[in-house]
Amino acid sequence: MNNNETFIVTGIIKEIKEDKIFVTSNKEISILSLNTQSIIWKGKRGKKINDLQENDFFYARGTKKSDDVLLVEIIWANIVNVTSNVQGIYENTLILNNNDNVDLDPDIDLIEEGSNVKVLAKEGVVQKGDFIQVIGLLDQKSNRIKATKIFRF
Repeated sequence: MNNNETFIVTGIIKEIKEDKIFVTSNKEISILSLNTQSIIWKGKRGKKINDLQENDFFYARGTKKSDDVLLVEIIWANIVNVTSNVQGIYENTLILNNNDNVDLDPDIDLIEEGSNVKVLAKEGVVQKGDFIQVIGLLDQKSNRIKATKIFRF
């Protein structure tokens, strides 16, 4: 085993105890170990381990400490990446062609191809029919996406 090799692991969180996250994963890894340098993303960067929950799905990058333990560099929890045309807009929610509901905050970033970042602070920036990519946080209870970045093409 090469202890310096970077691994990418995906799976489901089963239990959290102190700085250890017990998981089922796509690899032989069953424990994610966090330290003070580990980064947690759940809706935004800089979250704490107590923001993670059982049954969150995750992607993690880090180095193996042993056959079944990964020392986490960064973990992304419940992150989604969706592309679609906008079917409708209702208040602060976009309805996509695949019927995903995307909740918007007025200060999220809108990035347009070939231009600078804009902020979705004014109405009408995203319109029905626009083709967009949404990166966001999936709320597993409501099955809604809270957008953190939107790209318009």
